[in-house]
Amino acid sequence: MKKKQPAGIYRTFFKNAWSCTLQHKSLWVFGIFAAILQSGGLGDTLLRGFRRVEYRGEWFSNLLQDSVMGLRTAGTYLSHIATLPSWQTVLLFTAMLFALLVVFSLSVISQQILIDRVDAQTKKSSGHSFYKHVEVFERLVGIHVLAKMGGFIATLIVTLILVLYLRDQGSLYAFFVFVSFGLFVPVLIILQNLSMLAAIHAVKAKTSLLHSVAHAFFLFRSHWLATIELGVGVFLLIAIMAGFLCAILFLFLLPVAFLASFFLSTGSWVGFMTCQGVSLFAIATALFLFVGATTTFQYAVWVSFYKHASHEILGTKPIARFLRWLKK
Repeated sequence: MKKKQPAGIYRTFFKNAWSCTLQHKSLWVFGIFAAILQSGGLGDTLLRGFRRVEYRGEWFSNLLQDSVMGLRTAGTYLSHIATLPSWQTVLLFTAMLFALLVVFSLSVISQQILIDRVDAQTKKSSGHSFYKHVEVFERLVGIHVLAKMGGFIATLIVTLILVLYLRDQGSLYAFFVFVSFGLFVPVLIILQNLSMLAAIHAVKAKTSLLHSVAHAFFLFRSHWLATIELGVGVFLLIAIMAGFLCAILFLFLLPVAFLASFFLSTGSWVGFMTCQGVSLFAIATALFLFVGATTTFQYAVWVSFYKHASHEILGTKPIARFLRWLKK
C-alpha cells in the first residue's frame, strides 16, 4: 500500500495559527499596535510606486512622498506650522516627536509580545512578556531600521533608473527599467520575510542583532521558495477574509443607510445622527477587530514556520509545495 503523504504543511501552519489566534484573543490589542509597523511599508510602497508610473511628473518627489507613511500629510501640516511663533513650533515638534516615539515603541513591544506569546499553550498575563527581556527591544528596532534602509535603497535605485529613462528615452534605459521593476518585487518580498524571521529569532532565541539576521538569511537560503509561497498564501487568505468582512458590513450597513435616508427626508436630525454614529461605531469596531486578529494570525503563521524550519530534522526537508511536488 502506498504510503500516504502527510497533510499539507501550509494547511497545518494556518490551522495552528488560527487556533492560537482564537485562544489568545487578548493579543489582538497588541496586534493593532504591531500592525503599525506594517502600514505604509513595503507593500504600500510597491503599490503606490507602481501607480506613479502612469505620470510623467516629478518622479523622485512623488515616489518619496508615497514611500514614507504620512509624508504628504505631514508636509501639509508643516506648511501651517511654519506660520506659528517659534516657541509654539518647538513645543509642537517636541510633542509630535514624543508621540511618534511612544507609538513606535508600543508597536515594537507589541511585536515582541505577539512573537513571545502567540504560540503559548497556556494563557499568561501579557504584562509578563511586556517587562521580560527588555534587551530584545533594541534588536527589534535594529531589524526594522535595516529593513527600512534596504527598502529605501531599492526604491531609490528604481527611482533613479526611471528618472534617467524619462530624460533620455533610450532603449538601454528602457531595458534597465524593465529589469529593475522585475527585481523590485522579489527584493521587497525578501526584505519583508527576512525582517520577520530575524525578529522571531531575536525574541525566541534571544540572540544578538547580527546573529538574528544571519539566522534569518540561513532559513531563507534553505527555504526561500517556501517563504514566498507562505507570504503569498497569507496575503490571499487575509484578502479573502477582508472580502467577507466587507460583505458583512455592507449587509449590516445597508438597512442603516436606508434608515438614515428616511430620517433625513423627514427632518429628524437626531435619528440621522444616531444612524451615522452606529455606522461609524460598527465600522471602527470591525476594523480594529479585523486588524488585531489578522495581525496576530500572521505572526502565528510565521512563528509556526520558523519553528518548523529551525527544527533539526524537519528543517532539513523541503517545505515548499513545489519542491515536494517534484519529489513525488
